[in-house]
Amino acid sequence: MLMRNKTGTFFLLSMVTGIAGAQIRDSASLIRAADSLKTIYIYADTGAALNRTDEQGRKEGLWEKRYPNGKLRYRGHFRNGMPTGIFKYYWDNDSIQNISVYTDNGAVTHTQMFYRSGGIYATGKFENKQMDSLWSFYSESSKLVTTELYKKGKKEGKSIIYFPDGNVMDVRNWHDGMLNGLWQTFYDDGQLRLQLNLVNNKKEGRFVTYGDGSPEEPTVDGYYKNNEKDGDWLYTRMDGSGTDTLKYKNGVLTNPQRFELSQHNLDSLKLKYQDLQEQLDHPDDGVDGNLRNNFR
Repeated sequence: MLMRNKTGTFFLLSMVTGIAGAQIRDSASLIRAADSLKTIYIYADTGAALNRTDEQGRKEGLWEKRYPNGKLRYRGHFRNGMPTGIFKYYWDNDSIQNISVYTDNGAVTHTQMFYRSGGIYATGKFENKQMDSLWSFYSESSKLVTTELYKKGKKEGKSIIYFPDGNVMDVRNWHDGMLNGLWQTFYDDGQLRLQLNLVNNKKEGRFVTYGDGSPEEPTVDGYYKNNEKDGDWLYTRMDGSGTDTLKYKNGVLTNPQRFELSQHNLDSLKLKYQDLQEQLDHPDDGVDGNLRNNFR
């Protein structure tokens, strides 16, 4: 509607109804719809309509923040000092960094984040500034990389990593921000590659891996106890001639004579399982390391 301010300057307000009070079920579609709306602002010559505060010093109305080079950093509305409705955040190259919709007096935020190049990086929800519910992360080529569930800022439930073709690469289970339950990785054709159980980020119980194209016979089969190898571990020989059994007690190999290899074979074995060992050494790695840096 058209209104007149005290200085006699007209300005146009375009109101988006039903957003602030509605329960948002599909943040991505809502943000796309909201972003498509064209809102035109005609400011007073004095600039008084921008970056205002109320008598209590709280932000009120339309606010903008800029980078040191003068480029726009964000634009959005505040009510009683709290963000409300649609906010747009920008990289310092003018491309969109994220589009967020604030509801529930600023407590809930549905957001889409973008790479500097323009491709979508992540979609999800914050509740009280903590990640919550389902988050999806994408490559710069817009391929889905992983989906993760959060509760009050901590991973809770199943996280899935995908191959570029959409097949599942990795499935892990979380509780209270720690790995708990089955962890499985797969080859790109869907064959199981690794299976392991974890309790509070520690390996516990049976561990098994399979070679590509060998879904019936494990290449490694053993048990963990309190994060250490324990008991008999069966290793398939690299030449396929049979298996060797290594015996462990609290992580210590008790029959090293059963697995004597030349330095060349040791180096080859290390190279073959290098990426697998890195996964085992750091099972709680996630993809959200840069996430909070993208969110203002």
